[in-house]
Amino acid sequence: MKATEYLIKMFEQEGIRHLFMVPGFHVDPIMSALQIFPDFTGIVAAHEGGAAMMADGYAKVSGKFGIVAGIGGPGITNMMTAITTAFSDKTPIFIITGDAESNLQGRGSFQDTTPSNFDANTFLMPVTNKRLVVTHAETLKPHIDSLLRNMLGVNRGPVQLTIPSDFENCEINSTIKKLSPSLYHPRSLDREACDKIWSYLKNAQRIVVLAGMGCLHSESTEELVHFSENFEIPIATTLAGKSVFPENHRLSLGVLNWFGNPRAIETILGDEIEVLIVLGSRLNQVTTAKWSKKFLPSKALIINDINENSYFGNFPPDLFILGDTKTFLAELNRSSDNKILRHSISERKKWIETINKKIPQFYDEENLSSNKIPIHPARVIKELRAVMPKNTILFSGEGASGFIASHYWICYEPRQHFTQVKSMSPMGWSIAASIGGKAANPNVPVVSIICKSSDLI
Repeated sequence: MKATEYLIKMFEQEGIRHLFMVPGFHVDPIMSALQIFPDFTGIVAAHEGGAAMMADGYAKVSGKFGIVAGIGGPGITNMMTAITTAFSDKTPIFIITGDAESNLQGRGSFQDTTPSNFDANTFLMPVTNKRLVVTHAETLKPHIDSLLRNMLGVNRGPVQLTIPSDFENCEINSTIKKLSPSLYHPRSLDREACDKIWSYLKNAQRIVVLAGMGCLHSESTEELVHFSENFEIPIATTLAGKSVFPENHRLSLGVLNWFGNPRAIETILGDEIEVLIVLGSRLNQVTTAKWSKKFLPSKALIINDINENSYFGNFPPDLFILGDTKTFLAELNRSSDNKILRHSISERKKWIETINKKIPQFYDEENLSSNKIPIHPARVIKELRAVMPKNTILFSGEGASGFIASHYWICYEPRQHFTQVKSMSPMGWSIAASIGGKAANPNVPVVSIICKSSDLI
């Protein structure tokens, strides 16, 4: 089969059904190859940046990865903001760029992205996990395999493959093997470090879990709910982790910080917490109230993450446990040592009842039923939530619109809320990403909430 057909067949075997692109001479063979695969759809965007943001949304909703294709040169520069956003968010995106024919490179050919003209590697190096160039037909398969391993696994993120146009139609004779599930969801745990957690929990009553985006990557909702209910431990989430724990649950504190929910903010930044267990969060400015010293609990900060280098070092933990959050929580749930937590269940239950009674779920709750004209944004979100099905997916935009939407919108299941208000927060992301999200899950309603200028991007 041709190289472009090999690529699409490999993607299709992984359960991917969409590719986002802007056509151009150097990637036109991909358009031709799509005609052979009736169950695989190419979605054409007006701008490469929009196509890459669609791939971002597709990856987030599907839990797999997104694919974007475009020409080299301006195609790459147009994608840069979207690629950087995905990189900062650890979203796996497979980027395909077409290039000038190999025998024309370095000779002043049109849109040549080799080091002799316009070095795409230099642009992409800081914001991709790996970049490879096909230099011969035989290098295509090993390059794809290498990029997939670097895109997924422990350190997820975008990767890029450059294919000179004369190699796009070359013949590939190779068997396609499905990727190991462990690449999508690596399972590991430092059990020696995990065993030490019980000494920190032994005499602690007021314990809170802060669940981050790593819980979504690990698909650990079931274990998290089990842990919370078994031991009466309240759960807060980061903005990135919103939806990993059902927000209508009596043990939900909501989102911590920057337009988060008062129960999470006042509880975690108060002076009552003894132990805070952080799951899969980088502890950035948005999450920690600008690195407030009040974020630290009185006895111990415990961090669990699959990558020890992923979290920022603003709050050195008393105990770091290397491993994915699902395996970590499963170990806590089945450990014989968890009887330590059972002794303080009744006290925690009273504490949680007090929190729910004294602290409202939202700020300014009177705005939820306000009759003011123009209509208050809080009421818009409340009414929208009321008419939309429980399984609706929300993409919230940048700025105030995103903060308000994330604050008042209630999530019931994982992968129901996505935002870029973390480090990049580019305008226009929500619209494009929601298109990709809808392609990934066409049977579920998808809503995009944006500020008034985003539709101009």
